[in-house]
Amino acid sequence: MKTKVKNIIIVAGMLLFLGCSDSTPVSLIDNIKSYSSQEEVRKIVNVDKGGWKVIEDTKTSPNDKRPPYHLFVTSIEDYSNLGEAGEAQFFYFNNRLMKIVFYPKHPDKYISTLNQNNDLKLNENSEQEIDSYLIIRVARDYANRMYVSFIDQRLEKEFDNWIRKYS
Repeated sequence: MKTKVKNIIIVAGMLLFLGCSDSTPVSLIDNIKSYSSQEEVRKIVNVDKGGWKVIEDTKTSPNDKRPPYHLFVTSIEDYSNLGEAGEAQFFYFNNRLMKIVFYPKHPDKYISTLNQNNDLKLNENSEQEIDSYLIIRVARDYANRMYVSFIDQRLEKEFDNWIRKYS
């Protein structure tokens, strides 16, 4: 009897733990969902390896005692979203799509279209929480290029926590 109760408690604890960790994908742009692997995204955007440029590939070594860390960033220089051409960068944390950063060629036009199509109020240097998981941020990078990022807040938080705790 004790073993049966112990097993029930263990299973209940596992279910509680797993239930607290929601990894339901959210649509970032063009039906590309967070938590997607690199292979899944490559199929959706329909680009061959030649159009897929690796910008960063940083990871812990297999012998590292810390939890796994793998930041993989790719770029498609000729990407289009909402009829606007630009560069799209895809950020993966431990092979899960965390965010997409889009550099439109005409940022003001793109942001206006994005606002109209989604009932948003974005402008330069702003962000808007779409739901409890998705945030859209408009900012400028180190080279003063304006971009719009579509971020799954859960993965970004996990990434930030890893950096804060282990780097």
